[in-house]
This record gives sequence, structure tokens and C-alpha cells, in this order.
Amino acid sequence: MERAGVRVLFPSAEPIAYRGSTTTAWYDRTELPPTAAEETTSVENSVGRLVVGGFSQGGGIALQLAYRGSPLGERPLGGALCAPP
Repeated sequence: MERAGVRVLFPSAEPIAYRGSTTTAWYDRTELPPTAAEETTSVENSVGRLVVGGFSQGGGIALQLAYRGSPLGERPLGGALCAPP
């Protein structure tokens, strides 16, 4: 895929205490306030080239980003793949 100019990344969340055990999760949904600040700057420059995907919480984040497009609404996301748990 590198020859085609495609780079594939599979990020994984760090293990955290979550619902009584330690597991990989991006955030603890029971502890994250609705008013928490969002990080948008890091994706703005290349959002049209991004295809995001995820499973469970990651799928929810990917789906939310796909629906919203660019965090500033100016450019569409390249695509999204989502899988429920």
C-alpha cells in the first residue's frame, strides 16, 4: 500500500481502569463530562485523506466523525468503517 501512497495505522488505546477491570479504552464514558474540550487541530489539514474506523467505542468515535465531517465543517472526511461490539 505504501507504493500507492497509502499509510495504514492501527492505534490502540492505553489500558485504563474501566468498569471494574483494566482494559484498553480511549476514555471512561461514565467519567467524561459532556462539556469536555475536543481536540480538532490535529486532523484539520488532512481530513479529506483520512479514513477512520473502529470497534465499540472507537467505532462510535469514527461514526461521529463521519457524520460531522471536518470538526470545522469545511471539508468531508475520506471515509469511515464502524463495527459494533
